[in-house]
Amino acid sequence: MGHSISDIVREFNIPRSTVSRVCREYFISGITSHHGQRSGRPPALNDRDQRRLRRVVNVHRQATLRQITAEINVGRTRDVSDGTVWRN
Repeated sequence: MGHSISDIVREFNIPRSTVSRVCREYFISGITSHHGQRSGRPPALNDRDQRRLRRVVNVHRQATLRQITAEINVGRTRDVSDGTVWRN
């Protein structure tokens, strides 16, 4: 690596435990970033819903946003808003 853990702690003013954990992860797996589950609200439309939205838009090219939203909400347990459809 080229630098000791103490050097890194002093240079960046971060906890020794953080530096040790990142170094250990790097030596074990070759990566330093955590790609586990993230916190926050899950997306309203999953991958399958997004594919369905693309199909609906392609089939009903002249439909309004409200019509597309109504079509997407058919069969869903939780309706999505016009804004959600617009963003996706």
